[in-house]
Amino acid sequence: MSATCQPLICPADAPRYSSALATDGGSKSPQCPVIDCRVRGAYETYSLQAEFYPVVIPYDWSIISGADIMFICPMCAGNPNTIITRTIQQGTTFSQILALLSEMLAECGSMSACFPPPPPDGPAIQLFTNNNAYGTAVCPNGIYYTVSVSRGTIWALSQAAADAEARALAYARARAGLNCTPITFSLATFTWCQNVGFSQTFTILGGTGPFNLAVTAGALPAGLALQQLSGNGRQWALTGTPTVLGISSVTLTALDTHNGNAKIQVMANKVLAITTASLPDATVGVAYSQALAASGGSGQYLWTITAGSLPAGLAIDQGGNITGTPTTSGTSNFTVSAQDVVAPTVTCTKAFALTASPAFSALAVNFNGTTTYLSRPDFIGNADGQQITFSFWFKLNGGNGKHAIFWSEGDAYCLRDFYSFYPTYKPISIKLHNSALSSLVVCASNSSYFSGPTWHHVLFSADLSVPVARLWIDDLNEYAETTLLAGTIDFTFLNHWIATFDDLTPYTRLEGCLAEFWRKHVYYDFNIAANRRLFDDGGTPLKPVEPPSGAIVYLTGNSVNFPNNSGSGGAFTAVALTDCSDIP
Repeated sequence: MSATCQPLICPADAPRYSSALATDGGSKSPQCPVIDCRVRGAYETYSLQAEFYPVVIPYDWSIISGADIMFICPMCAGNPNTIITRTIQQGTTFSQILALLSEMLAECGSMSACFPPPPPDGPAIQLFTNNNAYGTAVCPNGIYYTVSVSRGTIWALSQAAADAEARALAYARARAGLNCTPITFSLATFTWCQNVGFSQTFTILGGTGPFNLAVTAGALPAGLALQQLSGNGRQWALTGTPTVLGISSVTLTALDTHNGNAKIQVMANKVLAITTASLPDATVGVAYSQALAASGGSGQYLWTITAGSLPAGLAIDQGGNITGTPTTSGTSNFTVSAQDVVAPTVTCTKAFALTASPAFSALAVNFNGTTTYLSRPDFIGNADGQQITFSFWFKLNGGNGKHAIFWSEGDAYCLRDFYSFYPTYKPISIKLHNSALSSLVVCASNSSYFSGPTWHHVLFSADLSVPVARLWIDDLNEYAETTLLAGTIDFTFLNHWIATFDDLTPYTRLEGCLAEFWRKHVYYDFNIAANRRLFDDGGTPLKPVEPPSGAIVYLTGNSVNFPNNSGSGGAFTAVALTDCSDIP
């Protein structure tokens, strides 16, 4: 029993089959896609072989003239076979033809109630159940598509016939399900923020699947791993918490295990972080400038505030510079984002808190010129050295013909206004010596300073490894050198005094006020204005911003707090200290 099928008429420009792509060992003449319908016997299961030849995606063809397709649906013995027919109209596409075939096969199945086993007087037919047979089709671009058919679904008179039928069906179904799209990845880059847990998903597109995915060159960023999300291996995620900054690449290979086709993809990875740990406090009325920093990317970042706000008076530019002058005190919480603008782009965020402290007001203490002074036998952690810096504010209240000792050690003074019987000559004099009491530095100011309401700011620094020394008073260079020698300064003489030479010579005691007295064994070139601005704004005191970390002496506040020493050297003993009536 047989059935005939009308050949489909295809357009003149329809793709032709290439004999080089034949996988069944035969050679086919160039032709358009056809539908081949066969029925092999009254009691044999019906099989439909739909063969078509590879079509380059996304090219689609359709019928340009009408045609009929039909096949015979075998019935039980004694009943006439039924012919099922469909008319293919002009313009019908290939996918619509496949839908018609499925519809016809379903209709045949509902009518054929007497499929195997056959009646006793029928042919000797058996069901072969061993193994599967495979058919493979190939796309013009080299992608393979393989389908297996179980011999357990084949009724035949012999094993050879079952093998042949299974191979034919498998090959036909491979042709019918051929997917000629190449394998691609939905993502080509992965971007992350350091130490932030995250997951980026991606899909393997094209091919048939199932897929295996593996790293075949390079390595994923530290802390990350691949995770399969779907059973067929199409959906994947890169998950974890990246710990190492930088730009890198990794090669992923997706293997289509159905047909052996592989796709190699080099992925670019970028792990970014905002590296600024915290922001220093600002002060109301004082200019503020701080640059944010990020690392791990291209170095070209766009900065913005994404939540909260900066203290009033401050702003951030696109380069990450926070500048301005705070106008109100308080703590502001905000979140900044840094976007690497060079592909692959990535944006990371970080929360900060910035405190604007009230404007600094330097308090002052008063020395009465007869009984008042501070003393300390030695300083905690003190050692001889070659560098020293003093910063302090003073004003003179007493007569212009007496000494005003600011600082002395052992039996030699370090800072004083020069002794003179002449009230017209009152410079600031500085002397530093070594352990043998030999003078290493002797200098004095060019200007003289007298009793009165005016506050003066002294900045002195020396480095005797060079040697070099600087003396600035009231933001003017006052350095007048007498002696400047290389050597080691004796800092470890017992007994350190402020406002006196010692406790037995009252005539050397300061009559006046002091504020913000700071000493540290470090050198600043005060010829550089930025270094002077660490201690004043050009006219009024600032709380030192570089220090007081490491300062041996930092005396600040009123008469109660001043002797306590906010530096590391330990507290002073105060005698008759009172608060000054005004401040610098």
